[in-house]
Amino acid sequence: MPHDTANVPRLTSFVKARDWFTKTPPIRGNKDNVRPLGCNRRYWKMASISMPDDNTVHLEYYGQVLVEWRSDDSYTVFPPRWYNYAVANNASYYLPTGGFYWGAGRVFIKLNGKHYYLNQKDPLNFQLRDGKYIEVDPPAAYAYKAKRGAVKKLTPAYAPFIDWLHVVLPFNQDLKDKELDLPYMQFADMSGAPSEDYLEAHAKAGRLAGEYNYKAQEDLRLRGNLPFRGKGQHKQYTQFYGPACKLLYDWITSPVPEKWTGAMYVLVKQTAQVKWVRDAVTGSYDGKRKLSVEDAMEYLEQLTAYIHRDVVFTKVKLEQGEYPSKRNTAYFEDATFNYSEQST
Repeated sequence: MPHDTANVPRLTSFVKARDWFTKTPPIRGNKDNVRPLGCNRRYWKMASISMPDDNTVHLEYYGQVLVEWRSDDSYTVFPPRWYNYAVANNASYYLPTGGFYWGAGRVFIKLNGKHYYLNQKDPLNFQLRDGKYIEVDPPAAYAYKAKRGAVKKLTPAYAPFIDWLHVVLPFNQDLKDKELDLPYMQFADMSGAPSEDYLEAHAKAGRLAGEYNYKAQEDLRLRGNLPFRGKGQHKQYTQFYGPACKLLYDWITSPVPEKWTGAMYVLVKQTAQVKWVRDAVTGSYDGKRKLSVEDAMEYLEQLTAYIHRDVVFTKVKLEQGEYPSKRNTAYFEDATFNYSEQST
């Protein structure tokens, strides 16, 4: 049974969702007149309800639409704001019947004895027919199969850089995080990522307003893991940010050795082994990073697979009801920033 922190009611039709919105008073003093979805009104930031027009009701999970009801009793389920196991506990009653299920690191919708895979990009649509809600217009699903030896055939493009690493790495061991801050910041800025100061300003504005700015914090984590998460990190070899990946690939394949130094610092930052050392005077900890050629090559093979994904992988369309394995899907999921300095 779901935990259901906010005590969300089961709204089984558009009319019931509309009536719940109408009779629910907004949070007192809230400038946006937010109305809580759950009976436990303290959790209005988690569960809220709104009506953008007379024919639509939004059930929102952490400020983002999770379920959209329409007046013809059809509804759409969107990928959740936080794609994790908590969705099954706290949001299952957003659905008119069935619920969410978390399995193998994925979110599914349980309905009429079936499991519908809800990925992190495509919404699922349901329509009332003959007294039951059924899925309509399901999104196409694909599996990505790696071609044997395809990545290895592409690595000669940066073989001179690897040869250079064999020479310089013995003299660049135990680099401290503080030594990496400036070259990494320059790399992130050159990739077009929003600046750390800009993102911190958004995060600070949220704190001053008494709110946690999830989008700003998410962007700060993404900026700290460019071009993508390395070995040993949570969700390693995921969250590929295209412009940063292309920049690093341009550096390692460049005939200009000066660019190789910047590439080496990025590799040390993202995929080197870390040893945390405590300062005897201040008591603070600083990371010392040691990069091996083997770890660098493994990271660069992931980069190569992403840059040349249309060559490395074969895209296979699955039958309706089938869902792909998680393997290789990360190469086709481009990370993006919520905030952009160019748009302000």
